[in-house]
This record gives sequence, structure tokens and C-alpha cells, in this order.
Amino acid sequence: MSPKFIMVFTTVSREREASKIANVCVEENLAACVQISKVESFYKWEGSKEKCDEYKIIFKTLSDNYFELEKKILSMHSYDLPSIYAVELSHINKSYADWIIDSV
Repeated sequence: MSPKFIMVFTTVSREREASKIANVCVEENLAACVQISKVESFYKWEGSKEKCDEYKIIFKTLSDNYFELEKKILSMHSYDLPSIYAVELSHINKSYADWIIDSV
């Protein structure tokens, strides 16, 4: 059975927190690559419409790593209700796929 590749997403409010989560997850081989970008988020929270700057974190990894990665993110995340979800990659360059496998 061939491995399934995923991208896992979350957001945090501070760049320092994003960097810490990214570094730990790469060091612990939970993700081959992590990308951080600043985003503007609009959402409802406790009955109010909110808008804030956040940092989106994207983890590239294998589906088999999801629950361990999720657990690690939750242990370091400052939000009461963090958004953590994965998207399966239906197509991926073979060389890049091999690199992900070797990295995690």
C-alpha cells in the first residue's frame, strides 16, 4: 500500500508561536516541511463577528502521522479551539513524495 500524503493546516495569533510549533514538528519528524504565512481572518466567536491577523501554518507530511502531529500541535497551541485539519494530496511529484517519506 502506498503512503498517503497530506497537508495539515492550523492558525495561531503570534509569529513566535508559529515558528516554535514549526521547528518542533520538523525536529521530531512529524512534518517534512512547514510553511508559515501571515493572513487576515474573519470569523464568528461567541456570537460576535471578529477580524484579526493570524499566522497560517501548513505542514507537509504523511497521513499516518496526522494524529501524532495533531497531538503535538494541540500541546503547544494557545487557542481554546484551534482549527486543525488535513487535506489529502491527490497528485504529487514523485521526487518530492520520496523526499517527504525520507524526511518523516
